[in-house]
Amino acid sequence: MAMDDRAKAAFSTAVEVVKNVLTLSTGVLVLGMTFTKELSPNPTPTQVRILEASWCFLFLAMLFGVLTLMALTGTIGKSSQIAASSIYNRNIRIPMGIQFIFFLAGIALTVAYAMLAV
Repeated sequence: MAMDDRAKAAFSTAVEVVKNVLTLSTGVLVLGMTFTKELSPNPTPTQVRILEASWCFLFLAMLFGVLTLMALTGTIGKSSQIAASSIYNRNIRIPMGIQFIFFLAGIALTVAYAMLAV
């Protein structure tokens, strides 16, 4: 497999970004589940819905992070010649973009819950 330095750097950076968002999503989800009762012992139904939605978005961000890592691996594995522009293939771009959207939505809802709980 021939891969120039730019392609190696592009794929390596993409993998690290996806892994960081995956780790942050997991951390926020776990911390949210752990400290929900301390933050708001008697949440309103609206707060519960916001929190559940945030957990769903964070879980979906984790799922799409794994799908992105699989797409990156598949792209590297299927080609004998990989260009740096391969990082922009749809099979990578779409799940990565969806991961970021779900992550941002999950974080925004977590912040909204925290603001309503205080």
